[in-house]
Amino acid sequence: MEDLREFLKRLSLMSFRKLRDDLISLRNDYLIGNNVQNNLNLIISHVDEFVKVEEGHNDNGFAKEGFKKYIENYFRSLLKKYNINEGTIAEIGGHKNSFLNNFPEFKHKFISLFPMDDERYIVGDISNCPHIPSNSFNAIISISVLEHVKDINSAAKEIERLLKPGGVVLHVVPFSYFFHGAPVDYWRVSPTCMENLFSSLNKNESFFYSKNRRRNNIGSPSNPIDRDGGDQFKIDAFGGWRENWFTIYSGIKKTSKSLLNNELTIQLALNILKNYDEDSIPYEIALQKTLENLEKLNFDINGKVILSRSNLLLTKNELDKYWQTRSKKTYRPNIDRYNLKQIMKFYRIY
Repeated sequence: MEDLREFLKRLSLMSFRKLRDDLISLRNDYLIGNNVQNNLNLIISHVDEFVKVEEGHNDNGFAKEGFKKYIENYFRSLLKKYNINEGTIAEIGGHKNSFLNNFPEFKHKFISLFPMDDERYIVGDISNCPHIPSNSFNAIISISVLEHVKDINSAAKEIERLLKPGGVVLHVVPFSYFFHGAPVDYWRVSPTCMENLFSSLNKNESFFYSKNRRRNNIGSPSNPIDRDGGDQFKIDAFGGWRENWFTIYSGIKKTSKSLLNNELTIQLALNILKNYDEDSIPYEIALQKTLENLEKLNFDINGKVILSRSNLLLTKNELDKYWQTRSKKTYRPNIDRYNLKQIMKFYRIY
């Protein structure tokens, strides 16, 4: 008899039709008097694995450790990491499910489309709220809100504007979740999408939270899963929605524009150098050509490459260090280098 682990692995890769055929075969074996007790025990063990997953979630649909508590603790550690001990925290959305009362050392504001008789509320659309002064908040958070914002790109820019230099953001957005209107559901975003949206911030972390992924998500009595999405979301033989992933992004606002430009310069240099490397240009020559190119390129207000003399240059030793230590955890060439090469050819500097 095959090892249980191998059996479960094989079963997990099996189509439902193949699983059905095997179960019918077991039933037939049983009917003709063969002993299938051991095989049935293996199937029960497999079912038990699903039971363990489902029982790992409580009635409110979040992992037993508490998704909300996890986010609260994560936010607390983020504030501690960047030495933010006082000031004002703005939460996008209302106070109904907020945990900000657990941060009494801070002032609290809620940016909401709905007015409330509460001095903490600021009525505003986070994608366009010029009446809220720039650099107003030491921290800004949103929990399952940005998927409902129609112009999410403008929202990201406004959040960056409203954040004080040295301030932090924390955003939690569904990556896989059932369709739900509040009043409208627009987006599902990945960690890399969040990094792109908040490209002017220094990323702290950006990752998937998937501890709830297999929960039997049937919504709630006031918001069942088929209310907004229709019959295709209704509960079926497998229950409700069972791929519940969230994207968690945290970042800090740079204290000066020069820091941003320096990061863009490093990324630009590595992309240029990578192009020369792919063209089999000898390393020392490639280094020199890259440095010469940097003197002719700069960035516009949106961080796009333009033909203009740069004010931020790298030394040969600095460029060599960034190249030798390039990795996912630091800087590394990215796919933009292919388009960059065409831009440089257009400017006749490649």
